[in-house]
Amino acid sequence: MKIRSNSSFNLGPQHLDVIGKILLTLYPSSINQCELRILLHQSYAPLILGKLGDRAKILREKYSLQSLTIHPTCAPLSTERVLLIQSLSTDKIISCLQEIFTNINQNIYEGDDILFYDEM
Repeated sequence: MKIRSNSSFNLGPQHLDVIGKILLTLYPSSINQCELRILLHQSYAPLILGKLGDRAKILREKYSLQSLTIHPTCAPLSTERVLLIQSLSTDKIISCLQEIFTNINQNIYEGDDILFYDEM
């Protein structure tokens, strides 16, 4: 799927609610490490990582995350990269994701066309 570069996505509470319900279904008890992988456009990587990874380090410490990384390359035939968040608490993952979505929504993407990963 291809989206024009001037398109804007509003990632909001409805997305977080759905993601939260999925995480609670997959990880009903917070004894084990929880993990979430999301495809995001490559232009959002600097908003999450920051300069030399300083923003990612702040988010890891603020939300007590085990890991917050972005895959260095895009998915095949796509402009999306995988964001991996790991924590012992689904609530921490959702809180971190809420901050990431807020940061993304405050920035407008103006660049090449967005190509979504499609297995077909």
